[in-house]
Amino acid sequence: MRFVFAVMAVVLNLSFAQAQERQWRLDASAQDAFLVFGVPDTDDAGFSFWCKIGSGTVAIFSPFDRILIDHDQTVAVKIEVGDAKFDIKMKASLDRNSKSGSIEGPVSVNGTVMQAVKKATSINLQALGHKSSYPLIDADINGLLRICSGEALN
Repeated sequence: MRFVFAVMAVVLNLSFAQAQERQWRLDASAQDAFLVFGVPDTDDAGFSFWCKIGSGTVAIFSPFDRILIDHDQTVAVKIEVGDAKFDIKMKASLDRNSKSGSIEGPVSVNGTVMQAVKKATSINLQALGHKSSYPLIDADINGLLRICSGEALN
């Protein structure tokens, strides 16, 4: 009987965790700024944009299946933002302590990718047969770009 209650408790906890939805949040430290699409108050840091404050560049970061990539591999990524399409190179990294990997690549704050992101409702990435899509609604893109360009420091 205790086993049944234990199983029910686990199922209820899993259901609660799945009910939590990813949200956009903008956060900054003394040197870096992050616009993360993840579940609040968890380690779930799905897709994100980040930068060194005032650097003029934004890194696009996306989780990726580590089975598809090698560590430090350069990956050709197709990005669709609204009607705009871009081909950029991103660096693959593996987390040796888990089964996860990621791809990451820099773009200019004032470049065509981020200008398209400011106007779009979603961003789509495709690399090595893997496709992912993320909503941009409620993402404070303008706030991030002000911080990354150094404009927010003035």
